[in-house]
Amino acid sequence: MQAVYAELLLSLSLSLALLPSESYPSLVQVNGLLNQSIHMSNYLKQMDPVEDVVWHHEFRGKIFKIASFDRSKLTVKKEELIDRLESSEDGTSLTIRELRMEDSGTYHATITFKNQESIKISFHLTVYEPVPVPSILKTIKGTSPEWCNLTLHCFLPINASLHVEWKEKYKDLGFKPSKNGSSIELALQPEMWGTEFLCLVKNPVSYSNASLLIQQECRILAVVILLLPLAAGIIISRRKTRRKEPAPSTREVKCKEPAFAVVQKCPQDVSDLNLIETKPRSEQPPKAKVHTIYDELRPSG
Repeated sequence: MQAVYAELLLSLSLSLALLPSESYPSLVQVNGLLNQSIHMSNYLKQMDPVEDVVWHHEFRGKIFKIASFDRSKLTVKKEELIDRLESSEDGTSLTIRELRMEDSGTYHATITFKNQESIKISFHLTVYEPVPVPSILKTIKGTSPEWCNLTLHCFLPINASLHVEWKEKYKDLGFKPSKNGSSIELALQPEMWGTEFLCLVKNPVSYSNASLLIQQECRILAVVILLLPLAAGIIISRRKTRRKEPAPSTREVKCKEPAFAVVQKCPQDVSDLNLIETKPRSEQPPKAKVHTIYDELRPSG
């Protein structure tokens, strides 16, 4: 029974190997990175020598003949691909250098063998831009000496469809998966305030990341919250003290004009006396008459 089963399996394997080209994958997905190279390799087992190969590029509903391989020579038909195309395996595999975004699309290779049989293989190429470095935005929802509640958002400077996942690292235990999605909500106790969170952003060919250590954020806010009652008490106490102080008088206070004396330098020579301006005696104010008791006793006349 086992021998018959083994023969059936062998017969099935040989039948699959000899199936026509329709049994192979109709389309192979290939991903490339902008400004890098991509290789579209022939995934068929060639039974006969290759006569020629013709490559077409299908993009946005249009099909363009881009290259042909004949007599061991590759001829590039599309101007945008000159100096960027290379072929191998008798023209059945194609390499594109310095990828551009417009290189995306479907590539068809029609392979004709010397026995005049032909097959067709196809590749769908998607060119991706490098993933930019993200930044982590944090929103504190509430912090106390016992808990730290916050939201972390992984922000990207471009609007692209990317996969975002979070990883966390506590002490030296290494990063482990946390949650998926651009934002995560956290409620951490003090023993977990030393956790480092890593935001990983990636596409099929590129990735980038940013990390944030929670310890500093939570501890600083906890200290601020502890100091808030003390600061409020100081402010209230100062306001009460100001209320007890007498209000300043609204009456206008007249200040006496301060007395001062004019001091002049004494001339060194008598001739310089003429330079000093003096007021005439007549302009000087009259002296006040002094009245004493002797004036009362003195006989009149």
